[in-house]
This record gives sequence, C-alpha cells and structure tokens, in this order.
Amino acid sequence: MKLFDSVFQRVKGGYFGILTALSGTLTISISAILYLFAEPFTIFSRYISNLGAPFTPLGFSTNGSNLVFTLGLIITGFFAFLFFIFLYRFLKQGLKKNKWIMPISHFLALTSVLGLWIVAIFDYQTNIIGHAVGATMFFFGGFLTVLTFGVTILLNSEISKNQFIAGLIVAVAFFMFILNLMPHAMNPESNIVFILQSMDPEIAMVRFWEWMILLTLLFWFFEMGLYTLYYEKKVNLENQ
Repeated sequence: MKLFDSVFQRVKGGYFGILTALSGTLTISISAILYLFAEPFTIFSRYISNLGAPFTPLGFSTNGSNLVFTLGLIITGFFAFLFFIFLYRFLKQGLKKNKWIMPISHFLALTSVLGLWIVAIFDYQTNIIGHAVGATMFFFGGFLTVLTFGVTILLNSEISKNQFIAGLIVAVAFFMFILNLMPHAMNPESNIVFILQSMDPEIAMVRFWEWMILLTLLFWFFEMGLYTLYYEKKVNLENQ
C-alpha cells in the first residue's frame, strides 16, 4: 500500500521493531513500579495482567498502573503493527519458493497485535473473558508468528540463519509455559478464569513463564529490528 511505502521511506522499518521493544519495556517497567507502591510482588506471584487492573488482588488501588498499562500497550501494538508490515515485505523479497507461508505469518502477526489491543482495553477484573481471549490471541499469535517467520528465515537464502535462534528462544519460553500450565488447566476443579485470578503459589511457574514469553518477545523485536537495519545498510554499501 502507498501509505506504508510513504512511512517506510521516511522511517526505516527496523526502527519500528526497536520501538516496539522499548515501548513495551517502558510500559511494563513503569506499570510495575506504580504497582509495587500499592503491593509488593514478584514475577512468581503476579501475572503481567495484574499490572493492567485497577485494584490488586488484596483490594488496593494500583496507583494508575492500569492507565499506563493500557495506553502503553496500545502504543506498543501500533509500533508492532508497522514492524510486522515491514518484516513481511523484508522477508518476502529473498524468498524464492514456499511463499505460501508469508500470508500465514502476516495473518498471525496481525492477530497477535489485535490480541494485545484487546488485553489493553479489557482488564481481567472488568472483563475476564475478553481479557482471556485477547491474551490467548496475543501469546499464541505471537508465538506462531515468531515460529512461522523463523521458518521463513530458514527458507530465505539471503537472511542469516542465526536469526532463527532468537525465535527459538521465544519458542522455548512458550513451551515451558504450556508445560507448566497444562496440569492446572486439565484439573477438573480448575478453569482459565480461576487460574488467572488465583494467588495459589502452586501456579508460580505458570506466572514466571508468562513473563518470560513477554521478555523474549520484546528481545525478538529488538534483535530483529537491529538485524534488518544492519542488513539494509550492508546491501546499500554493496550496491554503491
């Protein structure tokens, strides 16, 4: 689309990957600090979603962490959206066969961004179902996006295969999250709403790996953004 052509002519697409990582990190950091003033927590005792709620599980106000969380994730999603558009074009250029995987990656990427915006709008205390749907779209969509983009990287003769490693780190974090979640999800006395609202120490590793998925995803955005900038600079020098 001409609109995106104009954007990427003004700003190199790789910068949007870096901006996604920085915006996401800043959002979570500020929200966490505000939340800590209300109630001490660790990545073992609270989900990321707790930062976006107006009250802590003990009933204290989160000091505006929910407002920072909402606005920050909307902005982060905007940067991620632009980076995914750019990355789709970037990876498609050197792909000589199996191009069918690119539309799938693109669809998953946009699903992940939409999920992030839903998470931002619906906190788990106000609308637990909407929040759970958004979180599922974001985490599963993000994981599958990174995975399919990773396959594309392996199939692309012009891209360093080392780039696949960054996506593999995300995949490991996601696998560990699922591995720890499944025993609780399969418990007949439990359900997703209970798991999201529970403060049970037995679910500590589920919370931990949820945080790890987010952190590895932010790392992936940052690293991919840097690589695309490096690659474009190298190509430009070679063409001079």
